[in-house]
Amino acid sequence: MSDQSYYYFLNISYLGTDYHGWQIQDEQNVPTIQGALVGALEKIFSLNVEKIIGSGRTDRGVHAINQYASLKINRDIPVESMLKALNDSLPVTIFVKKIWKTREFIHPLANILSKNYIYLFSTKVGRPFYSDRFLTLGRNINIDLMKSAAKLFEGTYNFSDFKCQGTETLTDIKTVSSCQIMAANDYKFKNDLPVNLSGDLWLLSICADGFLKQMVRMIMGALCAVGKGALRLEELELALKNAPTTKRYGAVAGSHGLYLMDTQYSWQFNNEMFGDSAPASL
Repeated sequence: MSDQSYYYFLNISYLGTDYHGWQIQDEQNVPTIQGALVGALEKIFSLNVEKIIGSGRTDRGVHAINQYASLKINRDIPVESMLKALNDSLPVTIFVKKIWKTREFIHPLANILSKNYIYLFSTKVGRPFYSDRFLTLGRNINIDLMKSAAKLFEGTYNFSDFKCQGTETLTDIKTVSSCQIMAANDYKFKNDLPVNLSGDLWLLSICADGFLKQMVRMIMGALCAVGKGALRLEELELALKNAPTTKRYGAVAGSHGLYLMDTQYSWQFNNEMFGDSAPASL
């Protein structure tokens, strides 16, 4: 085996229903996205995965349309061979969309400008075959109030009331550049449709310079509370202005409706970062 290290940058999508999140867990035989990738690489190529880090530690049941990951291994593998072998071997719920070979290890959590998540929900019951991909709220919810409430989150606030307790962070202050409720048909999914869209399907789209643990799910819970009449817009506005209040503003929305859509970096996907070799993509 070579003592030299080789570096790759991956773009991955996955359906998180059957996984305990991105991060490998201490418990034995707990399926994770990171664990599936490491296992496939080591089995296929008989190599040592020295390091693999994702652009976000998605929780159990959370999905990703564009998750990025940096990989450090001890063998030089052509990107085309790695891409084909991984997608032939991984479960169908994980798909590697593109692989770059890089000059050095590019940390996927560094130099992030913003991240974008969506949360899918339906106002119609009776769609059991997609029940693991969106939240079903039913028709007795005020979408217009939810739209107004979502706009309140835009700006720079202390989001400590909208994070999972027990998580350590450098700061709870985040800047949300965009937060809106819209019909799923109006969202630009490109070619990555997580479900069969219809008129009763809606989503929360939120973009920020960073997110706290379960922050999006707790914001979605607050929006649901507003839509159901359990939380007034004025209460939510005061909560954001006076944070931290140590109160809870709605239940934590389930993980099954949450999707990591993309990550924007301060650098570009060009030769300066990735070298002269073209990426392999499907």
